Amino acid sequence: MSHQTAFYGACAAVSAYIMWGLAPLYFKLLAHMNSLEIFMHRILWSAVLLAVLIIITQKWQVIRKTLTNKRQVSCLLLSAGLLSINWWLFIYAIDTDRVLEASLGYYINPLFNALLGYLILKERMTTNQRVAITIASLAVLIQVIALGYIPWIPLLLAISFSFYGLIKKRLSIDSITSLAVETSIILPFALFYAWFYAQPHSHPANLSVNNLLIVMSAGLVTIAPLLLFNVAAKKLTLTSLGLAQFVAPSLMFLLAAFVFHEPVTQIKLITFALIWSALAIYVWDSLKEVTRQSP
Repeated sequence: MSHQTAFYGACAAVSAYIMWGLAPLYFKLLAHMNSLEIFMHRILWSAVLLAVLIIITQKWQVIRKTLTNKRQVSCLLLSAGLLSINWWLFIYAIDTDRVLEASLGYYINPLFNALLGYLILKERMTTNQRVAITIASLAVLIQVIALGYIPWIPLLLAISFSFYGLIKKRLSIDSITSLAVETSIILPFALFYAWFYAQPHSHPANLSVNNLLIVMSAGLVTIAPLLLFNVAAKKLTLTSLGLAQFVAPSLMFLLAAFVFHEPVTQIKLITFALIWSALAIYVWDSLKEVTRQSP
Protein backbone atom coordinates (compact mmCIF):
# COMPACT_ATOMS: atom_id res chain seq x y z
CA MET A 1 0.00 0.00 0.00
CA SER A 2 1.49 3.38 -1.04
CA HIS A 3 1.73 6.31 1.37
CA GLN A 4 -0.60 8.32 -0.89
CA THR A 5 -3.25 5.59 -0.84
CA ALA A 6 -2.99 5.30 2.93
CA PHE A 7 -3.24 9.09 3.28
CA TYR A 8 -6.41 9.31 1.17
CA GLY A 9 -7.86 6.35 3.04
CA ALA A 10 -7.11 7.94 6.40
CA CYS A 11 -8.71 11.23 5.30
CA ALA A 12 -11.84 9.38 4.16
CA ALA A 13 -12.04 7.37 7.40
CA VAL A 14 -11.55 10.34 9.70
CA SER A 15 -14.07 12.40 7.68
CA ALA A 16 -16.65 9.61 7.92
CA TYR A 17 -16.25 9.22 11.66
CA ILE A 18 -16.28 12.98 12.26
CA MET A 19 -19.60 13.14 10.37
CA TRP A 20 -21.00 10.30 12.48
CA GLY A 21 -19.69 11.89 15.66
CA LEU A 22 -21.26 15.27 14.88
CA ALA A 23 -24.54 13.81 13.59
CA PRO A 24 -26.34 14.50 16.91
CA LEU A 25 -26.02 18.23 16.17
CA TYR A 26 -28.02 17.73 12.98
CA PHE A 27 -30.72 15.52 14.51
CA LYS A 28 -31.19 18.01 17.37
CA LEU A 29 -32.40 20.46 14.68
CA LEU A 30 -35.37 18.13 14.19
CA ALA A 31 -36.31 18.06 17.88
CA HIS A 32 -39.83 19.29 17.03
CA MET A 33 -40.50 15.86 15.46
CA ASN A 34 -40.63 12.54 17.28
CA SER A 35 -38.02 9.86 16.61
CA LEU A 36 -40.24 7.83 14.22
CA GLU A 37 -40.97 10.91 12.11
CA ILE A 38 -37.26 11.75 11.90
CA PHE A 39 -36.56 8.10 11.04
CA MET A 40 -39.18 8.32 8.28
CA HIS A 41 -37.43 11.33 6.73
CA ARG A 42 -34.05 9.66 7.10
CA ILE A 43 -35.21 6.68 5.05
CA LEU A 44 -37.13 8.75 2.50
CA TRP A 45 -34.34 11.19 1.63
CA SER A 46 -31.65 8.52 1.80
CA ALA A 47 -33.64 6.56 -0.79
CA VAL A 48 -33.90 9.66 -3.01
CA LEU A 49 -30.15 10.34 -2.79
CA LEU A 50 -29.30 6.71 -3.47
CA ALA A 51 -31.62 6.67 -6.50
CA VAL A 52 -29.70 9.66 -7.90
CA LEU A 53 -26.39 7.88 -7.25
CA ILE A 54 -27.67 4.72 -8.95
CA ILE A 55 -28.65 6.76 -12.02
CA ILE A 56 -25.26 8.54 -12.10
CA THR A 57 -23.24 5.35 -11.63
CA GLN A 58 -25.56 3.30 -13.87
CA LYS A 59 -25.81 0.38 -11.46
CA TRP A 60 -29.28 -0.79 -12.49
CA GLN A 61 -27.90 -4.01 -13.96
CA VAL A 62 -25.96 -4.73 -10.76
CA ILE A 63 -29.10 -4.22 -8.68
CA ARG A 64 -31.13 -6.46 -11.01
CA LYS A 65 -28.47 -9.18 -10.73
CA THR A 66 -28.44 -8.82 -6.94
CA LEU A 67 -32.23 -9.18 -6.72
CA THR A 68 -32.11 -12.49 -8.66
CA ASN A 69 -29.73 -14.00 -6.09
CA LYS A 70 -31.86 -15.52 -3.30
CA ARG A 71 -28.98 -15.74 -0.83
CA GLN A 72 -28.03 -12.10 -1.31
CA VAL A 73 -31.64 -10.95 -1.06
CA SER A 74 -32.12 -12.94 2.18
CA CYS A 75 -28.99 -11.40 3.66
CA LEU A 76 -30.03 -7.90 2.59
CA LEU A 77 -33.48 -8.37 4.14
CA LEU A 78 -31.78 -9.19 7.44
CA SER A 79 -29.23 -6.37 7.13
CA ALA A 80 -32.04 -3.91 6.29
CA GLY A 81 -33.80 -4.88 9.51
CA LEU A 82 -30.62 -4.41 11.55
CA LEU A 83 -29.92 -1.09 9.83
CA SER A 84 -33.45 0.09 10.64
CA ILE A 85 -32.98 -0.76 14.32
CA ASN A 86 -29.63 1.06 14.41
CA TRP A 87 -30.84 4.17 12.56
CA TRP A 88 -33.99 4.57 14.64
CA LEU A 89 -32.31 3.79 17.96
CA PHE A 90 -29.59 6.38 17.32
CA ILE A 91 -32.27 9.00 16.62
CA TYR A 92 -34.26 7.90 19.67
CA ALA A 93 -31.18 8.26 21.90
CA ILE A 94 -30.63 11.81 20.66
CA ASP A 95 -34.32 12.69 20.90
CA THR A 96 -34.47 11.51 24.54
CA ASP A 97 -31.18 13.17 25.59
CA ARG A 98 -29.21 9.93 25.80
CA VAL A 99 -26.27 10.79 23.58
CA LEU A 100 -23.91 9.51 26.29
CA GLU A 101 -25.55 6.10 26.02
CA ALA A 102 -25.23 6.21 22.23
CA SER A 103 -21.51 7.00 22.51
CA LEU A 104 -21.10 4.09 24.94
CA GLY A 105 -22.72 1.79 22.36
CA TYR A 106 -20.24 2.77 19.66
CA TYR A 107 -17.33 2.40 22.09
CA ILE A 108 -18.49 -1.15 22.82
CA ASN A 109 -18.97 -1.92 19.11
CA PRO A 110 -15.34 -2.83 18.18
CA LEU A 111 -15.06 -5.11 21.20
CA PHE A 112 -18.31 -6.83 20.23
CA ASN A 113 -16.94 -7.15 16.68
CA ALA A 114 -13.92 -9.01 18.06
CA LEU A 115 -16.23 -11.31 20.03
CA LEU A 116 -18.35 -12.05 16.94
CA GLY A 117 -15.22 -12.73 14.93
CA TYR A 118 -14.13 -15.27 17.53
CA LEU A 119 -17.52 -16.96 18.00
CA ILE A 120 -18.85 -16.97 14.42
CA LEU A 121 -15.90 -16.50 12.06
CA LYS A 122 -13.57 -18.59 14.26
CA GLU A 123 -10.95 -15.85 14.25
CA ARG A 124 -8.09 -16.10 16.71
CA MET A 125 -8.53 -14.05 19.88
CA THR A 126 -5.44 -12.93 21.77
CA THR A 127 -5.14 -12.86 25.54
CA ASN A 128 -5.25 -9.05 25.50
CA GLN A 129 -8.48 -9.09 23.50
CA ARG A 130 -10.01 -11.48 26.03
CA VAL A 131 -8.99 -9.12 28.83
CA ALA A 132 -10.47 -6.12 26.97
CA ILE A 133 -13.80 -7.88 26.42
CA THR A 134 -13.89 -8.97 30.07
CA ILE A 135 -13.32 -5.38 31.25
CA ALA A 136 -16.05 -4.11 28.89
CA SER A 137 -18.44 -6.77 30.22
CA LEU A 138 -17.63 -5.62 33.76
CA ALA A 139 -18.47 -2.04 32.75
CA VAL A 140 -21.88 -3.13 31.43
CA LEU A 141 -22.50 -5.18 34.59
CA ILE A 142 -21.77 -2.11 36.74
CA GLN A 143 -24.31 -0.16 34.69
CA VAL A 144 -26.91 -2.90 35.19
CA ILE A 145 -26.35 -2.95 38.97
CA ALA A 146 -26.33 0.86 39.28
CA LEU A 147 -29.32 1.51 37.02
CA GLY A 148 -31.33 -1.52 38.03
CA TYR A 149 -31.98 -2.44 34.41
CA ILE A 150 -30.02 -3.50 31.32
CA PRO A 151 -28.64 -0.47 29.39
CA TRP A 152 -30.50 -1.54 26.25
CA ILE A 153 -29.70 1.48 24.07
CA PRO A 154 -25.88 1.09 23.99
CA LEU A 155 -26.13 -2.71 23.83
CA LEU A 156 -28.64 -2.73 20.96
CA LEU A 157 -26.64 -0.10 19.05
CA ALA A 158 -23.48 -2.18 19.37
CA ILE A 159 -25.18 -5.51 18.62
CA SER A 160 -27.20 -4.28 15.62
CA PHE A 161 -24.23 -2.54 13.97
CA SER A 162 -21.87 -5.46 14.66
CA PHE A 163 -24.21 -8.02 13.12
CA TYR A 164 -24.88 -5.61 10.24
CA GLY A 165 -21.13 -5.41 9.60
CA LEU A 166 -20.83 -9.20 9.84
CA ILE A 167 -23.48 -9.67 7.13
CA LYS A 168 -21.90 -7.05 4.87
CA LYS A 169 -18.50 -8.69 5.35
CA ARG A 170 -19.89 -11.88 3.83
CA LEU A 171 -21.54 -10.14 0.86
CA SER A 172 -19.50 -9.19 -2.20
CA ILE A 173 -21.73 -6.23 -3.12
CA ASP A 174 -20.60 -2.62 -3.44
CA SER A 175 -21.88 -0.17 -0.84
CA ILE A 176 -24.12 1.90 -3.15
CA THR A 177 -25.92 -1.19 -4.45
CA SER A 178 -26.38 -2.82 -1.05
CA LEU A 179 -27.54 0.43 0.58
CA ALA A 180 -29.96 1.08 -2.28
CA VAL A 181 -31.52 -2.38 -1.90
CA GLU A 182 -31.66 -2.11 1.90
CA THR A 183 -33.24 1.33 1.77
CA SER A 184 -35.76 0.13 -0.83
CA ILE A 185 -36.76 -2.67 1.55
CA ILE A 186 -37.36 -0.20 4.40
CA LEU A 187 -38.93 2.53 2.24
CA PRO A 188 -42.50 1.09 2.04
CA PHE A 189 -42.71 1.09 5.86
CA ALA A 190 -41.59 4.73 5.96
CA LEU A 191 -44.14 5.71 3.32
CA PHE A 192 -46.86 3.81 5.20
CA TYR A 193 -46.01 5.72 8.38
CA ALA A 194 -45.90 9.03 6.49
CA TRP A 195 -49.33 8.41 4.97
CA PHE A 196 -51.20 7.18 8.04
CA TYR A 197 -49.39 8.30 11.19
CA ALA A 198 -47.13 11.30 10.57
CA GLN A 199 -48.21 14.54 12.23
CA PRO A 200 -49.24 17.33 9.81
CA HIS A 201 -46.30 19.53 10.83
CA SER A 202 -43.78 16.81 9.82
CA HIS A 203 -45.33 15.81 6.49
CA PRO A 204 -43.03 16.84 3.58
CA ALA A 205 -45.91 18.58 1.79
CA ASN A 206 -46.55 20.86 4.77
CA LEU A 207 -42.99 21.93 5.53
CA SER A 208 -41.60 25.38 4.83
CA VAL A 209 -38.75 25.64 2.33
CA ASN A 210 -36.16 25.98 5.11
CA ASN A 211 -37.52 23.02 7.10
CA LEU A 212 -37.83 20.93 3.95
CA LEU A 213 -34.16 21.57 3.12
CA ILE A 214 -33.21 20.58 6.66
CA VAL A 215 -35.08 17.25 6.56
CA MET A 216 -33.82 16.55 3.02
CA SER A 217 -30.30 16.84 4.43
CA ALA A 218 -31.02 13.64 6.38
CA GLY A 219 -30.15 11.72 3.22
CA LEU A 220 -26.76 13.41 2.94
CA VAL A 221 -26.04 13.06 6.67
CA THR A 222 -26.81 9.34 6.40
CA ILE A 223 -25.23 8.35 3.09
CA ALA A 224 -22.12 10.58 2.84
CA PRO A 225 -20.24 9.01 5.79
CA LEU A 226 -21.19 5.51 4.65
CA LEU A 227 -19.70 6.16 1.20
CA LEU A 228 -16.55 7.69 2.71
CA PHE A 229 -16.28 4.68 4.98
CA ASN A 230 -16.46 2.41 1.93
CA VAL A 231 -13.58 4.34 0.29
CA ALA A 232 -11.55 4.08 3.49
CA ALA A 233 -12.22 0.35 3.82
CA LYS A 234 -10.66 -0.24 0.40
CA LYS A 235 -7.56 1.88 1.07
CA LEU A 236 -6.73 1.06 4.70
CA THR A 237 -5.94 -2.04 6.69
CA LEU A 238 -8.69 -3.25 9.03
CA THR A 239 -6.57 -2.27 12.02
CA SER A 240 -6.10 1.30 10.78
CA LEU A 241 -9.80 1.53 10.03
CA GLY A 242 -10.62 0.16 13.46
CA LEU A 243 -8.47 2.75 15.21
CA ALA A 244 -10.24 5.59 13.39
CA GLN A 245 -13.69 4.48 14.56
CA PHE A 246 -13.07 5.80 18.08
CA VAL A 247 -13.32 9.35 16.71
CA ALA A 248 -17.14 9.16 16.44
CA PRO A 249 -18.04 8.06 20.00
CA SER A 250 -15.43 10.45 21.42
CA LEU A 251 -17.11 13.37 19.64
CA MET A 252 -20.52 12.14 20.83
CA PHE A 253 -19.24 11.98 24.40
CA LEU A 254 -17.92 15.56 24.21
CA LEU A 255 -21.17 16.82 22.67
CA ALA A 256 -23.25 15.07 25.33
CA ALA A 257 -21.17 16.40 28.21
CA PHE A 258 -20.36 19.94 27.08
CA VAL A 259 -22.97 20.93 24.45
CA PHE A 260 -26.13 19.04 25.45
CA HIS A 261 -25.19 19.12 29.17
CA GLU A 262 -26.26 15.57 29.89
CA PRO A 263 -25.45 14.58 33.49
CA VAL A 264 -22.15 12.70 33.73
CA THR A 265 -22.67 10.79 36.97
CA GLN A 266 -19.95 8.99 38.93
CA ILE A 267 -21.27 5.61 37.76
CA LYS A 268 -21.16 6.75 34.12
CA LEU A 269 -17.59 7.98 34.59
CA ILE A 270 -16.59 4.61 36.08
CA THR A 271 -18.28 2.82 33.17
CA PHE A 272 -16.55 4.97 30.55
CA ALA A 273 -13.20 4.67 32.38
CA LEU A 274 -13.47 0.88 32.18
CA ILE A 275 -14.52 0.99 28.51
CA TRP A 276 -11.63 3.35 27.67
CA SER A 277 -9.24 1.01 29.50
CA ALA A 278 -10.58 -1.93 27.52
CA LEU A 279 -10.20 -0.01 24.26
CA ALA A 280 -6.64 1.04 25.18
CA ILE A 281 -5.74 -2.65 25.62
CA TYR A 282 -7.50 -3.51 22.35
CA VAL A 283 -5.71 -0.75 20.41
CA TRP A 284 -2.33 -1.60 21.92
CA ASP A 285 -2.83 -5.26 21.01
CA SER A 286 -3.84 -4.33 17.44
CA LEU A 287 -0.79 -2.09 16.98
CA LYS A 288 1.46 -4.79 18.38
CA GLU A 289 0.02 -7.29 15.88
CA VAL A 290 0.65 -4.90 12.98
CA THR A 291 4.22 -4.31 14.12
CA ARG A 292 4.82 -8.07 14.42
CA GLN A 293 3.53 -8.72 10.89
CA SER A 294 5.35 -5.83 9.19
CA PRO A 295 8.65 -6.74 7.46
